Amino acid sequence: MMGHEYTLPLDDNGRPEFARIIWNCRRGMKELEVVLIPFARHCYDSLDAQQQLTFNQLLGFDDASLYCWFMGYERSDSVEIDAFIQRIQADVANLARVN
Repeated sequence: MMGHEYTLPLDDNGRPEFARIIWNCRRGMKELEVVLIPFARHCYDSLDAQQQLTFNQLLGFDDASLYCWFMGYERSDSVEIDAFIQRIQADVANLARVN
């Protein structure tokens, strides 16, 4: 019997690449998920190509680093990443106000 190839579930728009992004937003820390997942779902499509690249780069960091950066305990080595973290925080805060 042949095995089945694993594929990521599609999001509402049928985009497997977006499903991968949402999957990468799932972390070992709820504190990160409550920021990353809403940002991805509601703001990712409005980002330009460079910003999308930066977001995907951000998702490549470990949970401990992301937690320290998002909580303001430390700064990353990248001004671009730091600025993007601030943008994510502001956008998610705005989403919370709307809902």
